[in-house]
Amino acid sequence: MSKATIARIAPPQKNTTAPPFPGNYIGLEWTQSENVKELAYGLRVHSTLAMLAVKGLHALQADVGIPRDDVYALVEALVSGVELAAFVLARKLDALPKDVA
Repeated sequence: MSKATIARIAPPQKNTTAPPFPGNYIGLEWTQSENVKELAYGLRVHSTLAMLAVKGLHALQADVGIPRDDVYALVEALVSGVELAAFVLARKLDALPKDVA
């Protein structure tokens, strides 16, 4: 991952050595957090990863044609994680219609 990509995900903080929300955002355990800011940050990380995966999928399709099913499964898992995190965050902010919550 390039430094430019990292800077877009988490801009550098002044006078700190630790990230603002330390933790592992690879799995979906972070969606269980009670901290709304941590949830929003994880959603941002995953939405950026999903966007990069979709762009990579388009480039792969243009280069080699239809990729293997596991490539689609990976992109689908990232997008599903973003959808889940968005739902959890909206529920915590009480931003869902009453019949959905």
